[in-house]
Amino acid sequence: CCRIVECHADSGFTKEQESGYGVLGANFFRAGRERHTGTQVWHLLDSQCRSHKLVTRSTFSSETLAVTAAADELVAMTLTLHELVFGPVSSTQHRSTKSSRERRLRFS
Repeated sequence: CCRIVECHADSGFTKEQESGYGVLGANFFRAGRERHTGTQVWHLLDSQCRSHKLVTRSTFSSETLAVTAAADELVAMTLTLHELVFGPVSSTQHRSTKSSRERRLRFS
């Protein structure tokens, strides 16, 4: 495991003033190495596609909601991956900056 997690998030909305309908999508990947050749491969961990929970009136607000939702999902996902590698994390360890600096997954 290369301990690299990557997320691609995007969003779209319709320019109808009444509905403010928007959708978001995100793909979460983990980098790894192919066993025989050692070349880098990407493993799909999760994929999301859903409607925004809030009404959007612009591309900027729609994209901001998509990035925020993806970041929220990444917090739980990277903590789970961290615990798979290093074992359970207590709430005190999770809040400690020293502990998270010593044993963290690399983000790209």
